[in-house]
Amino acid sequence: MRSRPMQSPQFLVVGFVIVLAGLLTGCGSAEPDREMLQRAFLQHSGGYEDLLKMYREDIVESNVSFVSAESQSRTQCGLRPQRRECTLRAGRWEDYQRRLNQLGILWVEHDKPADRFYFVTYYKPILMNARLLGVVFSEEKALQVSTYYPKQEWWPIQGGWHSFLMIDG
Repeated sequence: MRSRPMQSPQFLVVGFVIVLAGLLTGCGSAEPDREMLQRAFLQHSGGYEDLLKMYREDIVESNVSFVSAESQSRTQCGLRPQRRECTLRAGRWEDYQRRLNQLGILWVEHDKPADRFYFVTYYKPILMNARLLGVVFSEEKALQVSTYYPKQEWWPIQGGWHSFLMIDG
């Protein structure tokens, strides 16, 4: 009977670090570039406009600040950082879920002080930071950096719509 050679502890540690790094960085998902984001928006601009209108209604009605396609329990109301879980009226979250999934949006978030609406289509956690990409709507004439999201790049699409890259962390 042949015996297998024992793996060195260093080999096992290096293998573990590689696997852990892959899990933490979300290996395998391709990050869209700004042209892809802009093309996707232009193909479905009416869907984004409808979602923005619906979201604005819920800001007024329920003080909504964050809606996730993932779970109704992640819907948040109020200003950061004290936001709390809130409930939308019957059937409303399901309508969000359908629309968000059709457009490939992970979540919608309202940045109250700047009155911006982020439609996040890509999220990748990276150790101490996260990369977020998507489309943002703002009626600001002179764009200023958000206090909550200071590391941002925006590229104009049309009107108040821009594609964005944000580093959160």
